[in-house]
Amino acid sequence: MAPRAKAADAEPVPESDRIGDLPHPRERFELYGHEAAAETLATAARSGRLPHAWILAGPKGVGKST
Repeated sequence: MAPRAKAADAEPVPESDRIGDLPHPRERFELYGHEAAAETLATAARSGRLPHAWILAGPKGVGKST
């Protein structure tokens, strides 16, 4: 059996949520075009009654990761 490759030897896995030369969502802190969703989350947080889960859905590039 061949030895397993070490992490340093492994090739990086491409990020499926990266689009071309645009900054990756984890590299940004701004939120654009989702004011209603942001307010819904903020209202829930202020109330102290956050749901146990949120469903973030939408087409690729819409901002589910930001």
